[in-house]
Amino acid sequence: MAVITEKREALDYFLKRLLDSEVKDYIAKILLFGSVASGNATASSDIDVFVFTLGETEKVRMTCADASFEAVLEYGESVEPIVYPASEFRYPTSDFVSSAVQRGKEVYSMKEEEISRKEAQNYLDLAGDYLSQARNSMSRHDLRLGVDGAYNACELAIKGLLLLRPGEIPKTHGGIVQKFGEIYVKEGPLPREIGREIRLGLELRNRARYDFLARIMSDDARKLAGLASILINTLDGELRSN
Repeated sequence: MAVITEKREALDYFLKRLLDSEVKDYIAKILLFGSVASGNATASSDIDVFVFTLGETEKVRMTCADASFEAVLEYGESVEPIVYPASEFRYPTSDFVSSAVQRGKEVYSMKEEEISRKEAQNYLDLAGDYLSQARNSMSRHDLRLGVDGAYNACELAIKGLLLLRPGEIPKTHGGIVQKFGEIYVKEGPLPREIGREIRLGLELRNRARYDFLARIMSDDARKLAGLASILINTLDGELRSN
């Protein structure tokens, strides 16, 4: 028990150093995982934490390294931060992250509403980048790349829109599209045709990405880019109105 107490004191010191720094507003959540979180730590155990960020990832990483070093000097304990974007918390891309999210203990969190809004803004910015790159690809007649980028822009905008509504975000693509349809098509401002276009867009993206015999037509690619633009503009409008 004394071992855990000492390690928690070192963790608290690390958290204070980090959250008193200039990067505080970029930190969405901090999650304790591993042996300290489970209560099975020994004297030689590290203190493992995930730091989920909403931007300035490299600056957050450097500040975490400084705070970790100070904790070693002050307590002789090693805090081992792993810095990931906040999207990894909602949509883990590895079993390692997924397990930590499920079993870890949250030791800091920004207000959920603020996290959602900042994440939605990040999705808007990234969707805009993907759409711009997709249109550049289409202008060079790289239609497969253009379709892939345009559909990615659609999906990012949809995720951003869902973040602005209460409730848990589905983990699967099908669940995301279904919930989007319920909120923004069935009950919301977008026409029912949008749902069909999203489904057709996914089919086109899959053909562009995986079917080497597929003929990707420029009209279809431009139509998908137009759909991405509608979704991006809808997300931008929602952010401005809230």
